[in-house]
Amino acid sequence: MKKPKIRWKRWMYPLFQRRVIVLLALLVQFLLLIYMFFAGIAMFQWMYLLLVAISAVTVLTIITRRKETVYKLPWIILIALMPAFGGILFLIIHGQASQKRFADRLGEVDAILAPYCCQDESTADCFDRATRGGSQRTTYLARQNFPIYAAEDTVFFPSGEEMFARLCEELRRAEKFIFLEYFIIADGEMWNEIHAILRERAAAGVEIRVIYDDLGCLLRLPYRYDQTLAREGIKTILFNPFRPVVSTVQNNRDHRKIAVIDGRVAFTGGINIGDEYINRLERFGHWNDTALMITGAGVQAFTAIFLQLWLCNRIEDADDIARFFPPVASAPVPPCSRGFVQPYGDTPLDGETVGAWVYDHILRTATDYVWITTPYLIIDDALCTSLMLAAKSGVDVRIITPGVPDKKIVSTISRSYYLALLEAGVKIYEYTPGFLHAKLFLADDRTATVGTINLDYRSLYLHFECGAWMTDTEAIPDIRAYFEQLFAVSRRIGEEEMRRNYSLRILGALMQPFAPFL
Repeated sequence: MKKPKIRWKRWMYPLFQRRVIVLLALLVQFLLLIYMFFAGIAMFQWMYLLLVAISAVTVLTIITRRKETVYKLPWIILIALMPAFGGILFLIIHGQASQKRFADRLGEVDAILAPYCCQDESTADCFDRATRGGSQRTTYLARQNFPIYAAEDTVFFPSGEEMFARLCEELRRAEKFIFLEYFIIADGEMWNEIHAILRERAAAGVEIRVIYDDLGCLLRLPYRYDQTLAREGIKTILFNPFRPVVSTVQNNRDHRKIAVIDGRVAFTGGINIGDEYINRLERFGHWNDTALMITGAGVQAFTAIFLQLWLCNRIEDADDIARFFPPVASAPVPPCSRGFVQPYGDTPLDGETVGAWVYDHILRTATDYVWITTPYLIIDDALCTSLMLAAKSGVDVRIITPGVPDKKIVSTISRSYYLALLEAGVKIYEYTPGFLHAKLFLADDRTATVGTINLDYRSLYLHFECGAWMTDTEAIPDIRAYFEQLFAVSRRIGEEEMRRNYSLRILGALMQPFAPFL
């Protein structure tokens, strides 16, 4: 009787996959660092005193840095717990020249794009009159190269399925160029259909550029997939290749979701390119997500946001970007009767927290209500205070989070914020059918933002993000209708329920300080 063949490849192959090698390399680095420091301390007593002194200086440096307190605190605690190791670890992780080089390149690229991001003063004046003093908003964002535009079509998609159908329709109509920038592109039905359209349009002479985040796609696409796409005529950038090196650079992921077709239509929102986003793959119950499509002059803002990271990686392409923007129009500005749209981007390297400012501004200026959806609720003191002050001022503040979480630890930390918010009058709901991935703010039936920014530290301060801020657009009533449908299938969380949950309160107190590391 023949012995059955052992299928070595079947169980050996996963051991040599890139994700395993990366994790092992990181683990080896941490173990090696710990061994070196503690072995050195055992051999030389003076080394311990030196390392403690370095940690003390590091703590003083952390305190004086222009960073949010929520990020300073866990490092100070870590260094206090490990005074001989924590300071050196901080310096190793944060002393990366590559991050500064990228920040310098970002400033150079922003200067190149600035001429295509000028605020039309007549539109700004029109907005100011329509909102009885909205200049604070337009002035701040315009200074960050995000002007406000008169809106044309604004279409809100309350599901990934609807957005996917319309995106494919618009991709098939492309004649000049297609820009796609996504945190996640995953093998599956959704990507296969989009990929087929991209190949067909590339063969027809359409210029196609794709940016995808390496960490976001680490478990979802084959290694060196960017080279595969390039061979098909699809220009591709693998953003911030994930390397097994201890570095804060690896924290700065491209979390944006952008599609721009011919400069005439743009999409953004929470929807990545993966089958769970259109419910062809069930992971955490029903996956609920949203997107926005805009047309008109505002599209060029998303063109500029896409080109920002493209040129940061390929500065040699800066010479011919004018062809992606419409020529300066001599015709009068279109009427503002359909409202206003203001696309914006956010980067972690320029000292500006644009996404957090947008959310805070909506909370500070609302007079009737602010309704919010977010998959994660891990907020700093400033945003927590804004939410509570709005509720205490009589504004109807409601937050909807997932009933079926995708990350249990993160969900536990999110729920640990509930009690303080509930005591201030904020109403909190959990979406019972499954996982809610949408990132929305809606205020007073007039203002809304749809984008990629979660209410967590990574989205607000560490990632590259984007969104579209709207006032009085056609999409606003549809967003309100979407919220009303969510409330109908969500469970309202009671204050007494959270007060009795002692285990959650204890876990939250222990885990909240370290939330920025997750």
